[in-house]
Amino acid sequence: RTPITVSLLLVGGAVLWAWTVPGYAYLLAFGLMGAGELGCTYFLNYVISISPPAEGARNQSVLALGAPVVSLASALHGILVDKVGFSGSFVFGGLAALLALHLVLKLPARPSPRKA
Repeated sequence: RTPITVSLLLVGGAVLWAWTVPGYAYLLAFGLMGAGELGCTYFLNYVISISPPAEGARNQSVLALGAPVVSLASALHGILVDKVGFSGSFVFGGLAALLALHLVLKLPARPSPRKA
């Protein structure tokens, strides 16, 4: 669970950094966001580690179904900017990161694989 938590903190930190830091230092937000996106691998590893061998591939494919839903986020951010203003996009990104962090902290810290 720790690598997933760190990746979510990096993404949330990138949103906060991009919202508050001006000038060339703003570019660090892209590095933080890229490092946080690498956490996708840890989400997959977590699912595989808690799944019994017979269900690992199925559980991983169910997790992959989240990608089409996530692809709508950029359009949602654009709508928020049009309706609420530029800050609305950052608020939404920060709230999404906090919600994801809340859900991840509810996962067991040291999961043991279920038996088939």
